[in-house]
Amino acid sequence: MKATKIILSLCLFFSLSTLKAQFVKLDISKINVTVKDQKFDGRAFSVDMKVEKSSDEISLFKNEQTEITAIYKIKKFDGTRRSNLKKTSIQLDISYFFYYGGKKVKKEMLKNFYLNDDRTFEETENAAFMNGISNTVIKISYTGILPQ
Repeated sequence: MKATKIILSLCLFFSLSTLKAQFVKLDISKINVTVKDQKFDGRAFSVDMKVEKSSDEISLFKNEQTEITAIYKIKKFDGTRRSNLKKTSIQLDISYFFYYGGKKVKKEMLKNFYLNDDRTFEETENAAFMNGISNTVIKISYTGILPQ
């Protein structure tokens, strides 16, 4: 009986401690997309993510010919034993998928935030699609915020 209570107490303690601070909210705003010479604005949104787990594929922009999606993942950075700065940092992995004219381009980006860094970032990414001798460049830029 006593052993059962101890096991249940330990299970409750570990389950509550793993739930705490495991979810992070990422705010995305000021989305601007350029396709050739045309400029578009995207909608602002927030993503609730679990630490160490990838988000679903999120549509950042979509029109008749173009779609840009992204997958976000926040990781705790396991630095070296000698660096306390690295041990307290987090890493944001971003995978972009650009779709245009039936083709797909994947781009990846890593961002590191240390200690009390401002977790606001400006992100810009480009993708080029070749069609014969002509090419189409698609550019996306936005502001992201990871609240402390």
